[in-house]
Amino acid sequence: MVMMMMFMMWSGEIRVTNAESLETALLNIETGQTIVLADGHYDLAKSEIRGVLATPSRPLTLRAENRGRAVLTGAPLVVDESRSIVLEGLRFEQVPRPGKAGAVLVKDSRGVVFQACTFDFDETNLTRADRRHWVVLQNSPETRIDHCDFYAKMTRNARLRIEHTSHRAVVTGNLFRATAYADGGNGFETIQLGTGEDQSYGVNLFAEVFGNYFYACDGEAEIISAKTSFNRIYRNTFLKCRGQVVLRMADHCEVFENFFLNDGVKEGVGGVRIHGNHNLITNNYFYKMTLPVFQTRWGDTDTRSGTREIRYRATHGTLVAHNTVFDTRAGIVDFGDGTESRVYPSMDWVFANNLWIARGRAFFDGTAGSGLAFHANLADQFDSNEAPLLNGNFSEAEIEVLAQHPLVADNHKVFRLAPGARGVDEAVILPFWNAVTDLDGVLRDGAPDIGADEVSSAGALRVPLTSKDVGPTVWKRDE
Repeated sequence: MVMMMMFMMWSGEIRVTNAESLETALLNIETGQTIVLADGHYDLAKSEIRGVLATPSRPLTLRAENRGRAVLTGAPLVVDESRSIVLEGLRFEQVPRPGKAGAVLVKDSRGVVFQACTFDFDETNLTRADRRHWVVLQNSPETRIDHCDFYAKMTRNARLRIEHTSHRAVVTGNLFRATAYADGGNGFETIQLGTGEDQSYGVNLFAEVFGNYFYACDGEAEIISAKTSFNRIYRNTFLKCRGQVVLRMADHCEVFENFFLNDGVKEGVGGVRIHGNHNLITNNYFYKMTLPVFQTRWGDTDTRSGTREIRYRATHGTLVAHNTVFDTRAGIVDFGDGTESRVYPSMDWVFANNLWIARGRAFFDGTAGSGLAFHANLADQFDSNEAPLLNGNFSEAEIEVLAQHPLVADNHKVFRLAPGARGVDEAVILPFWNAVTDLDGVLRDGAPDIGADEVSSAGALRVPLTSKDVGPTVWKRDE
């Protein structure tokens, strides 16, 4: 009987109620259609959107009738050679495929949007040793991951992998839930911006990762691993995440206006590790870190020497400016030292207008190369008798040590400059870069303040995110 297909169609919308009707609808899709999935489980034998050339004004949309209640199981989703595809409010519970394919694969497409979706893939019969990516973008520019919920992941490989020429991806408003530590294992990143192959070829990705909430993302030492250049990571909150944001073979990236928060007890919680050239680390707030806030290492390869291999490059031309660090106990900057294989030092860093309050370890450690510059940095040690301020070859670093720190806690327990305190109106104006706004989005005036916060009667326009600020429950469709 023809009616066995069990779908209803009106005004460009197709309503499906089971796997069979969804698979049939996917075989007969047209530009501008919306496929509405009724509540229920869709155990799919095949789940592909292939060769659909929709447009931004008339996209193909797959939408849950009720957000999170249309559950896809069975065959992993593949979007291939398609344009302007929107997936909204769906819940993905497929078993991830081995290797690079993942449970959701977008390849050779453009303008694919995941909005208010939930990714909770079935890893019941898998182990930590199994390699399973979750969401993979291959050669798919302008993909948007918007207000989705990424559940805890157990297996090796990333929850979100953006590779090859998937330029201008946007990752915003998402919830990344807690993931168990892999006991020092490699390949458990939360987000990968590029691959080992990409870093070898010097790919410029232009990805934007902003407004996301990362809670206890402990998979490995790299929470976000950027092996591509020209990426921006900003206005995110990292709460008790064991690891760091890592720029690996990444040039011209920006990490700014993020909150890195810890309780001071959890080990292995750090800020930003840099291996690349001309990166900007600005306007960030770091609280109770237990790894060095900023970290690099001597390189076993160096673009200045004409080599670019899949290794760790020496770091040149980094700007660290207008950051506030409060009550960290693992040091501020660690440059590392040369070894038999790592012979290229990091050089030409600028530290300007930072406010550093720390305890228990030297602020600067390791051995840097030439060309370091310091401008208007203020520091205070809670327990100055425990460690020297400077180790390594930083004895001449220009850092003013205060007798008492100038910060007070606000209603969100963020420590900010007190009105009239040291640091207010004392920042230097750099000839090559200046902060227009502060951590909170407040405009800086003509005499800016030191640290991430600009004292203002306007108050904080931006505070640390929580799980209530991100994910599917707060996403709203543009009508």
